[in-house]
Amino acid sequence: NGEKIYSKNGITIYNEKPTMEDDDYYDYVSRFFIVNETNTDISISTDDVSVNGFMINPYCSETVPAGKMAYTSLYFSKTDLEDNKIKEIEEVELSFSIYNSESYDTIDDTDAIIIKAN
Repeated sequence: NGEKIYSKNGITIYNEKPTMEDDDYYDYVSRFFIVNETNTDISISTDDVSVNGFMINPYCSETVPAGKMAYTSLYFSKTDLEDNKIKEIEEVELSFSIYNSESYDTIDDTDAIIIKAN
């Protein structure tokens, strides 16, 4: 039920638009579905994340075995959003670092990807 935001070299990433969470620490979450059709275990992490034009530092990292799929989340903390006076997420810009899980060799560092919340 998501939008394909990356597809290259047998790796595909789908995104679900950021949604509100009812949590004490997090306000919003964006979920990613990752398909690894390669014969290599991969790890993926987010880099250079901005929300509504403000750089923030959420954490998202996932390892996906060869030929498998994974579902992971990128959480936006209330503190990061409040510090930047963000009451509602309109747009998220980020990139992914994709690398071999065993050798740590870079597979791809993506260009910036823009995710619209509405």
